[in-house]
Amino acid sequence: MEVKKNPKLDYRRKSGLFFNIGLVVSLLMAITAFEWKFPDNGLKVDVIEDDYVIKHPRPITVTPFSPPPKGSTW
Repeated sequence: MEVKKNPKLDYRRKSGLFFNIGLVVSLLMAITAFEWKFPDNGLKVDVIEDDYVIKHPRPITVTPFSPPPKGSTW
């Protein structure tokens, strides 16, 4: 049987090289994304607002503990 494919045009011959190039590019993109710095323009936002502050808290009520009855399984 005669081989009909040209070995110079075989895409699998360079698949390792293409994989390594893709790996390096993706790692460089990930490192760049994690190390990206945003400039601080000095604008500060106050997170605490007066609407969320409880001005009159509810009193805490204590309920006395009563032991279970003698015949109970709990």
